Amino acid sequence: MRSWRSVRLQIVVLVVLMGMIGYIYHIVSASHRVLLRNVEQIYIDMAANAGQQIERMLVRQFDHNLIEKIGRDKHKARMIESSLSLIQSPTFRYIYILYLDQDGHFRYLMDATQNPDERGYFAERFGKTDPAWFQAYREGKPKVILDKSVKGLWGTYLYPIVQNGKSEAMVVIDFASTFPQKIAQITRPIEKSFYFVFALIILFALLIVWQIFLNYRIEKDSMIDPLTRTFNRKFLRQFIQEINPKDFHIILFDIDHFKAVNDTYGHKVGDMVLQHIAKTIQRGTRPEDILVRYGGEEFLLFVKCQRDVSVLAMAERLRRSIQNTPLRINGKEIKTTISMGICERPENFKNVGDAIKKADEMLYVAKRGGRNLVVMDSIYENLNVRKVIEIDKIRQALEDDRITCYYQPIYNANDDTIYKYEALVRMIGEGGEVFTPIHFLQEIHQTSLYADITKRVMQIVFDTIEKERVAISINLNISDLLDNTLFRDLMGLLLEHRALARYLTIELLEYETTEDTLLAQRIDTIRELDVKLAIDDFGSGYANFSLFRDLTIDQLKIDGSIVRNVAQSKTARTIVYNIFKFSQDMNVEAIAEYVHDEATYRTLQMMGIVYMQGFYISEPQPTIVKTINFLQEVKSKKDKK
Repeated sequence: MRSWRSVRLQIVVLVVLMGMIGYIYHIVSASHRVLLRNVEQIYIDMAANAGQQIERMLVRQFDHNLIEKIGRDKHKARMIESSLSLIQSPTFRYIYILYLDQDGHFRYLMDATQNPDERGYFAERFGKTDPAWFQAYREGKPKVILDKSVKGLWGTYLYPIVQNGKSEAMVVIDFASTFPQKIAQITRPIEKSFYFVFALIILFALLIVWQIFLNYRIEKDSMIDPLTRTFNRKFLRQFIQEINPKDFHIILFDIDHFKAVNDTYGHKVGDMVLQHIAKTIQRGTRPEDILVRYGGEEFLLFVKCQRDVSVLAMAERLRRSIQNTPLRINGKEIKTTISMGICERPENFKNVGDAIKKADEMLYVAKRGGRNLVVMDSIYENLNVRKVIEIDKIRQALEDDRITCYYQPIYNANDDTIYKYEALVRMIGEGGEVFTPIHFLQEIHQTSLYADITKRVMQIVFDTIEKERVAISINLNISDLLDNTLFRDLMGLLLEHRALARYLTIELLEYETTEDTLLAQRIDTIRELDVKLAIDDFGSGYANFSLFRDLTIDQLKIDGSIVRNVAQSKTARTIVYNIFKFSQDMNVEAIAEYVHDEATYRTLQMMGIVYMQGFYISEPQPTIVKTINFLQEVKSKKDKK
């Protein structure tokens, strides 16, 4: 395939060549027209000269009163006609003299035509009624009439004979010549050769146009992802070299738990999900926005900057559209969500590649924060969570007692009661805004501030247990239990609140499993105080069943990425049910997370799963009392239905 540069060069050469040939053709055509005009003028001048000679002859013979004298002197008139016949030639075909009678009709005065059958006689009426003839006669001025419809040259020269300011007669000379036709016969092959050259150039131009079209199709196809029909990385490499970063916002997003979709439904359905996501995004964007499949389940969206368009609002709208538009396959619904990271101002970076990396960082923040989120760099950085000063603000929040817990209930579906609560850490901003761990926890994980906040959360939980006498779960990483400072603080609080320890459950993130014997020793120490142990996100793909061999587990929480699809997917139901049966065999309580709608709730209930947690039950609430009130309102609404 020839390069676009080669095609452009061909077009330039073609245009220059056509210009040169067109110019030569113009010169040849102009020369031909000038030559014909000169030939015409020669014959016109010859006819004018003949007309003048005839006028002088008539005036010399008859002086004036031509009509009357010629009518009386027939002999002299025939002699003059004989003289005029000598002027006739293949060029001057007909020579005759006319006059205008009182009725306004032309009549013959003399006729030098040699053929008697064609000759007009004195006073015989002339049939010509062309207005130009009458005009020439009345004005007394010579006039030339050329017939362009005849091949060669054919014309009539009208020469009025004027005496005493009045036309008495008019000499008419019909002339013809094949000389222009001969010139045309000479130049016509040259003109035809130009037509042939033009035809070849046009053919060549059509071939180039066809080649351009093919190049365009091939180039376009090479830049389109065959599965999603979005642009691909090849297009991206070229696009980022050409765009002005000021013209676009950059959004990087991917499909949440896409691996689980492939594992649950198969790669064919996974491809259909990718196509569904791409089409949904394209329907929700404008023609000037550019969607690129960045890789796997990741997409890049370049949003054209406009004053009246908020990129954050647009991203939120697209996220909700994906969330609220499930893919229907064979009567089943597959619900998907996306996480999105936004680089609002790519022009602030060294190049577009660095801006994409910033969007990727924001995507990571969104995924780390629980997925199905939109995070924009300008807002995220304005939350003061990423640099030293940002950590200082977190420390200030801790000192100001603005680190708190929200509580989400775990519901007992058998008796419509709250089994226990899960404590979720929150940071209250100086303006009263509520920030989830996505905004502050990960950034301080390797600092002493993390231990301080963890200790604060544990203290809040024990204070709540002491006040409300309710069971509460807290989330800890296995690394937290292996941290000497954190473990010492936890044991200090447990011993201080020895009577309340039985209300506490520690949920371990199961993908941080370890065979360290120290972990087993410390968990045994904690369990001696009647603290329960749970495995969080069980079944998400990182489950380590050896935990059940090495540790005594009281509860497991079935990962929400599987639970969310149980109402639509037979495979998801099978996985959830088998985890549930496994928990029964191990004498472990199973809790289903992410119960987000009634269909999921009913399906889990039919499986026999008793404990459930999710937004369908209740969103996290700032206090235990509000949570109970909220749940009572939900139950009341269900009863009314």
